[in-house]
Order: sequence, then structure tokens, then C-alpha cells
Amino acid sequence: MAFAGDCRCDGPVEVWLQNVVDSMRAALSAEFKAAMPVYAEKARTQWLFDNSVQNTVVVSRAFFTQEVNEAFADMENGNEDALKASAAICVASLSDQLLTLMVPLFGFVECVQAPF
Repeated sequence: MAFAGDCRCDGPVEVWLQNVVDSMRAALSAEFKAAMPVYAEKARTQWLFDNSVQNTVVVSRAFFTQEVNEAFADMENGNEDALKASAAICVASLSDQLLTLMVPLFGFVECVQAPF
């Protein structure tokens, strides 16, 4: 991941190392802000490769939490199958993502089985 700005690495180690940490935080924050709106617009299997692993995990977990909260709200409004439907969508999405990552890396798909 490229830093969002310049990172000065001179002077005492305590100073320049803190500059590196601050630059990493700024870069991750900028990427996070750019990744959030695109998550809902792109297929997950394509979106996975657009961001760093840290932000891929954080953004996907934030949206997962939102989707589960929406399913609970739907249940409160009388849709008894809302959570089951949300889980099925989640499992299908995770299966697609695992296949996207595992087939090119390992050449097999036997371990990607839906638990339902």
C-alpha cells in the first residue's frame, strides 16, 4: 500500500519510526474511506482485490454487522425467515470469495462446502 503523503525517515529513530506509523495509519484511513462506498457497488469477488487485507476485513465485517442488524429488524417486523435468508446470502457470498481465493492458490475446491 502506498502512503497517502510523504514520510520523512531521518533524525532520531523514535521520530522517524513514529512518522512511518502515522503515514501507515493515514494510508489505511484513506483507503478505508474509499472502500466503504464501493463495497455495495461491486461484486465481492472483484472487490477483494482492490484493497489491503486489513481494510478488506474491516469493511466486510462492518457491512456484515449492518446486514445482520437489518435481518433482526426485519424479524421484529414480522419476517420470521429474515435471519435464515441473511445467513444463506452470507454463506453464498463467503463460498464465492473462498473459491476466488483458493482455486488459483491451491487448485482445489473440495473444502468449500456450505454448512447448511
